Amino acid sequence: MTNLDFNRYKVLTFDCYGTLIDWESGIFSALRPILAAHGKSIPDAQVLEMYGELEAKAEQGEFRSYLSSARRDFASCRSLVSKPSVNQW
Repeated sequence: MTNLDFNRYKVLTFDCYGTLIDWESGIFSALRPILAAHGKSIPDAQVLEMYGELEAKAEQGEFRSYLSSARRDFASCRSLVSKPSVNQW
């Protein structure tokens, strides 16, 4: 194994989602109370599928600031509990 010369670098980064962060539990713990408050019960697999679709949609298009993205994402999540199609789940 080759040792890295850390003096050559100013910053090191790595992707920690799914490795260090249990994002699925975070999604469930955030959305379950909201869904329950609206009398909705959606299976975990379907929640993750919906999240994936919303995430892909949120990442499309031009760059947005975090605040702008968070506002739009909140509005998308809020619409989940008011759409008639959610009643089918």
